[in-house]
Amino acid sequence: MRRRGKSSGWIKLQEVLRSLSKKEEIIQRLYHPEEETRRRLIEGLVQKAGEENLLLLSEGLGDQSWRVRKTAIDVVVGYPDYKSALAILINALYDNENVGRRTSAIEALVRIGEKAVDDLTLAAQTYDPDVRKFIMDILGEIRSKKAIPCVLKSLEDENENVRLAAVEALGKIGGPEADRKLMELVNSGSDLVMRFSALHLLGKSGRPLPAEMIERLLKERMFRRAVFEVLGESLSVQSVNFLMQGITDSAKSARQAAIHSLAKIYEKDDSGELRERIERKLKTVIDNQNLHLLMEFMQTDHTHIRRDALVLLSLLDNAEVLHYLFSLSLDSSISDDLALVLERLHRRRTDWFKRHLDKEQKEIQDAVKRLLQEELGILSLTAEAKLDLSDEEFKEIRDRISLSYGIYFDPEMKYLVERRIAQRMSQLGLRRFPDYLARLGSPVSGQEELNALAQSLVNNETYFFREDFQLRTFSEEIMPELIDRAHKEARDTIKIWSAGCSSGEEPYTIAMLIAGRKDLSGLKVEIYGSDLNEEMINKAKEGVYGSSSFRVIEEYYLKKYFTPVGNRYRILDEIKDKVHFEQFNLLNFNYPSYLRNLDVIFCRNVLIYFSLEAKRALVDRFYQTLRWGGFLLLGHSESLLNLSSAFTLRHFKHDLVHQKPPLEK
Repeated sequence: MRRRGKSSGWIKLQEVLRSLSKKEEIIQRLYHPEEETRRRLIEGLVQKAGEENLLLLSEGLGDQSWRVRKTAIDVVVGYPDYKSALAILINALYDNENVGRRTSAIEALVRIGEKAVDDLTLAAQTYDPDVRKFIMDILGEIRSKKAIPCVLKSLEDENENVRLAAVEALGKIGGPEADRKLMELVNSGSDLVMRFSALHLLGKSGRPLPAEMIERLLKERMFRRAVFEVLGESLSVQSVNFLMQGITDSAKSARQAAIHSLAKIYEKDDSGELRERIERKLKTVIDNQNLHLLMEFMQTDHTHIRRDALVLLSLLDNAEVLHYLFSLSLDSSISDDLALVLERLHRRRTDWFKRHLDKEQKEIQDAVKRLLQEELGILSLTAEAKLDLSDEEFKEIRDRISLSYGIYFDPEMKYLVERRIAQRMSQLGLRRFPDYLARLGSPVSGQEELNALAQSLVNNETYFFREDFQLRTFSEEIMPELIDRAHKEARDTIKIWSAGCSSGEEPYTIAMLIAGRKDLSGLKVEIYGSDLNEEMINKAKEGVYGSSSFRVIEEYYLKKYFTPVGNRYRILDEIKDKVHFEQFNLLNFNYPSYLRNLDVIFCRNVLIYFSLEAKRALVDRFYQTLRWGGFLLLGHSESLLNLSSAFTLRHFKHDLVHQKPPLEK
């Protein structure tokens, strides 16, 4: 039987004000503009029981500052009356307006751990599907066997997101009972999405899956990609053998998964046995006739896949491949990963490397030498500073970035975090890693440095008319629908937001598509672009671009809307004036007032950087920001699977697009 949760179960600030109306000093400190004043107020509540203190803690959990929220979490986890604290935290799960409070409550409940399981199990009977889903997430993180009966029951929940969260929780809790249920879901489950989820969770255990199970699943075409992804979690000869088959799979998505998993195993194998096997077998599978099976993934927009393809290409010891790698040295978007690969090749086969480099054009020779010099500089600084992040240090830095910006990095990306820290240390003139950690933890400079590090970790590569099939859908099918609806609703404005716009190519592309329309009939179109990186926003406002931004643009648009400036191009004011740019963090949900009742949100190749919780929170915020019938356009490899069931999926001629259902429906 479902228990009715509070429609707005979290405690609002008005209650705090009423409770503390005679304590103006406390209220002033609670609202004080200085972060440290608010933090000390919350810190002072340690070991002090009482309703007023719980109300203050509830507000601290939702403070705009990461430091204040962290202090509130620390205090509430050690609160003497833990039953009352649990009630406050579970109530905070209902807060749809302050995602920071809800996220803080989730972290605190996880830290309380086993003592919270009984209350969470009871709270899981609520009518609110979002709260039921959050509780599954929390129980999964607590990993208590006591929660298994509640989780098993939630596998039958009426809400898809709750069911999927229950599958994930089961995988995290683990143990024979959980593994048996996951195997049952994979082998005989009726829900395809749950089968996929259960398979991934079994893979995450790192234990090899039964060979007969892998062979059976590979016969199901739709499962091949998932199987190849899962095999990357198991460092075994069996995995390598199956993945070598995957490299030549007829489906590109399956080949991509196999390449990623092989590269992952190669990087993780400390013994060297699997590395040697991969190098040997790769040379028998890939020759000059089918090099394209790896090279095609160098054209993707996704940094991880390009890096994986680079790693495997570098193992071939092939002159044609080496020439190709040299040619990539002119592409700044992959310089980090290419420098790493070239340095390895140079170190492993120095004479062969130099002999072939001497045959290249001087421009390429200089570019390769520059990459090698930069890589050696980073390696030298890394060695001198003893910059070898422990798992705990990596997790602490990653989690701070994730909590503040939503950006999340898997452990396999630790190398990138180390490189960016080395680059930041060089820029700051620091030679010792502890000095950098001290700067990052400083109450004076810490947040500013965290912001700089976060910005450096995000790939800002973009270009005009990216993913043209989706732009055709927008221009030919979505815009006519929006124009018709605006006229029917007697509105005079259509509003479009490019969220995570980098240096502005996307919103300017939208503006160019709008500028040529003849069917607006007096309607205004407002276009907004935002990004976390202030440097990128400044570039967007400047509107001057190099050749990499024009890789797919039609000559018509280049001639009509740009003017040459040396070897670059400046966008004309008639397009520039159509776009308003602003720098802010997408996870700071206090959006500018103009970002309300939007008709379209472009958020392409942005969610890939976010943690699962941040993705869900952001998609929820997008839903609230869109008007009824508004559209959300994601990158071609992104979806709302396991993120939100609130949107409908519209099938257009050129693409599938997520839509907030029109109010009349």
